[in-house]
Amino acid sequence: GRGEEPPAGPPPGGAVHDGVNVPVPEGVLADDRRPDRRTAASAATAPAAKESRGRRGAPPPVPDDEDTAGPKRKDRLWIVSTLVALLVVAGVAIVGWRVFGDDTPNEGPGSGASSGESEASTDLCGGPQPAPTVPPPTVTDWTQEVQRLYTLRAQAFEESNPELLCQVHAPTNGTLAEDAGTLEQYADAEVHTEGLVFEVVNAELVSQEGGRATVTITQRTPPYTLVNEDGDVEQEMEGFEEMTWEADLVAVANPDGTSSWRFG
Repeated sequence: GRGEEPPAGPPPGGAVHDGVNVPVPEGVLADDRRPDRRTAASAATAPAAKESRGRRGAPPPVPDDEDTAGPKRKDRLWIVSTLVALLVVAGVAIVGWRVFGDDTPNEGPGSGASSGESEASTDLCGGPQPAPTVPPPTVTDWTQEVQRLYTLRAQAFEESNPELLCQVHAPTNGTLAEDAGTLEQYADAEVHTEGLVFEVVNAELVSQEGGRATVTITQRTPPYTLVNEDGDVEQEMEGFEEMTWEADLVAVANPDGTSSWRFG
């Protein structure tokens, strides 16, 4: 005689049972239950553990100032090395200029043609000489006579003997001062010419009056060298090509009472 019991109503507060005696808020399905706390903690720590394993063995981070210290040090070393190299090159250039540019003459004796700008030397050969008392020697071959004078001139430079120039030039000739000045430069540099030859191609008489003659000279000078006392070459000299000019010759009295021709 017991009647049927009515179905159980929803629990108080609007919650429902999911069949596992766990109350679930109303409107939430059973599959949407909150995961277990241990499962959530494990899932949260997994990425951190993986990241830790990935970073294991890597070098510790380097501060910014340590990262840039190496390149800065290299830059400073490079600048210092460059400055040292520049100083060395400059020193070599200065030494080379002093040794080869300043001390060693780079000009040789001229052709002998008077420029008209040099002052006559009054010291080397004793100044103007009295006129010869005997007539000058007769010349039949002016090329040979002019070559004799140029041979003496070359000998003066080869032997560093300025007194020989007095047998080449009259004391009033401006070229005498030029040649004497060149020899003085050579003496200061302790060099002399080697292989210097004044080649007289031709010399022709233009006019002659007493002890003065005018001749046309064609002459050239092949290349030669300047050498030191040990015979080492200090400077290569180019010489000069064939050229022609007019020169005056004068008769000069010699100590023995004779007279001879000089460039005047």
